[in-house]
Amino acid sequence: LPSWSSIDWKTRRRARKHTMLPKVTAIVGVGPGNGLSFARKFAAEGYSLALCSRNGEQMAQYAADFPKAKGYSCDVTSDESVSQAVQSIKSDLGPISSVVYNAGSG
Repeated sequence: LPSWSSIDWKTRRRARKHTMLPKVTAIVGVGPGNGLSFARKFAAEGYSLALCSRNGEQMAQYAADFPKAKGYSCDVTSDESVSQAVQSIKSDLGPISSVVYNAGSG
């Protein structure tokens, strides 16, 4: 998808050498199983979490369980939805440093 692939990883690596950027992980396709397991792992490592799925209300509930997390509604079948989510994440949490793509057909 254009929005996820538009993250400039080379610039991000160079910038990390010179400044302390927040560690932000976007987890796409968060549900009660794998998605939340990924969230717990990254939260334990000190990452801020962007929890993404089609159900934004559920993501907000999940995010309340983590100190540095926010939920986002994101339908990965829609470029516009993904673009909006990426922009919101950058605005709210900072640049995305890693993405866990766990979205399926559920």
